[in-house]
Amino acid sequence: MGWVEALHIDEHQPSGGNGYAVLDLLHPDELARIRQGQTFANLVERRLDDGLKTLPLILPFDQMKPKWRTAIERVDQKPGTRLTVRFGATAIDGLGTATLALSGAPDGDAQPEPIYISHIGLATKRDARQVDRALNTSAYRIRVGRHPPTPGAPATPRDHAQFLRHILENRVQHEPRVFVAVYDVGQGSASAIVNEFEHPCFFFDIGKPIAVFPHTLPTHAPDFFKCDDLPSSAPVVLSHWDFDHWAGVLEKSHVRKDKKGNRHATITVIPHGLERFWIAPNQEHLELGPTHRELIRQLLQTTNPVTGKCALQYWPAKLHYLQFSHGVIVKAHDASATSRTEQINNSGLAMLITHSLEHRPASKSGLLLQGDARLESLALDWDGVELVGIVVSHHGGKLDGVPQASTVSSAKSAAANLRNRRPLFNAVCSVGRAKMEKGVLKKPYGHPDDDTIDKHERAGWTVRFTYTETTPPACHKQLGNVVLSLDQRYPRCGCACACAGNLSLNPL
Repeated sequence: MGWVEALHIDEHQPSGGNGYAVLDLLHPDELARIRQGQTFANLVERRLDDGLKTLPLILPFDQMKPKWRTAIERVDQKPGTRLTVRFGATAIDGLGTATLALSGAPDGDAQPEPIYISHIGLATKRDARQVDRALNTSAYRIRVGRHPPTPGAPATPRDHAQFLRHILENRVQHEPRVFVAVYDVGQGSASAIVNEFEHPCFFFDIGKPIAVFPHTLPTHAPDFFKCDDLPSSAPVVLSHWDFDHWAGVLEKSHVRKDKKGNRHATITVIPHGLERFWIAPNQEHLELGPTHRELIRQLLQTTNPVTGKCALQYWPAKLHYLQFSHGVIVKAHDASATSRTEQINNSGLAMLITHSLEHRPASKSGLLLQGDARLESLALDWDGVELVGIVVSHHGGKLDGVPQASTVSSAKSAAANLRNRRPLFNAVCSVGRAKMEKGVLKKPYGHPDDDTIDKHERAGWTVRFTYTETTPPACHKQLGNVVLSLDQRYPRCGCACACAGNLSLNPL
């Protein structure tokens, strides 16, 4: 039994083209325990290494039967429904071939075994209700419409908001200026608010590609925590719960067989990945799958070493925005979102970075990070804000509206950019490089969409893609990392850690 984590359809081709469904399945052992009356709360009390067993799969559309796709689309569109999936032992005619969403063998080189699917259909209402009852007993499970407080968080929503602000200000309030780093992670998303030495103050998403796009991962992948000043580690602000926005904290994951021959996934988080604050939207009411639950479970069992409070700090349910010294975080909301995927993308967090209060000019320049959210879902106060840099939403996927580049620039700024041959307004698209398959150039998920890039250019943006590698000023390696600045001044590492961690930045 399982959930639809994501559904990616290439609308240019009726058959689905380069589309994929990401399924998050409960391991048969877990389902058997639930049917025997065991609750999820009992399951998560096991040892850390024996956490909830899941099997996250990627199934290409060309491996689906029409009935399978109908069932998958039904579950994606209708909350509360579940899939039943049966596996075959070998590859024979009529079986679909899937791969693990979170892959990588223990040695880091071997490829995971293919997984053969013989049936996909809708679970019975009785089975779905039984699983829901078991999962809803977890201490951190959100019941629909109710948002329990994060363990270890302040008691009142106002105190909780102040605590979140303290987490951010502890890293940035004494920085005269900050910058937005967009790291090349292939088909995924990872950014950071960095200081003048290129050191991350806090991250905004920390992802990497899912297993179907390993070729997009760069040769010099970022070592995100190389510049950490332990124990005061850079927090993570998570836009939303998608694999490619948080999986950068995975050290390895692999598939193993138990004595019954059943496969299940084991994931290991990189050292110090959990022992920092994570500020994240609470989206479990949108039927997050068990793989996400396992990461959440581990975060909820981890305490921050400095404060002793829970590492995972959920965004308060009624908090619409949070202002801090260098900007504002806003909670997205889109009442028109229908599918589960759209709701997750458009109910997360976005961030607007501005000059600090002490150094803010009359015209407020801004850098916008949207995650995968539509612009229409962000209730930001744009009064006086002139956007000079953005991270393109959803890796350049199909979008209706796009942000407008600033229409205000001084003669001095324009002249300086002409001398430096730098475009005035920059948009960075975090996306993987296309791959040639059977004579056809295929983009991951069809990203970036040509029409979306055209819209950004018409809105005044010069678009750069993270797979475009050049040599940063402070590092000899070819890197695709890009930095956005509010005023055309750029950071530079004064030590060796940024280059050693592949975190050095190319100014635009």
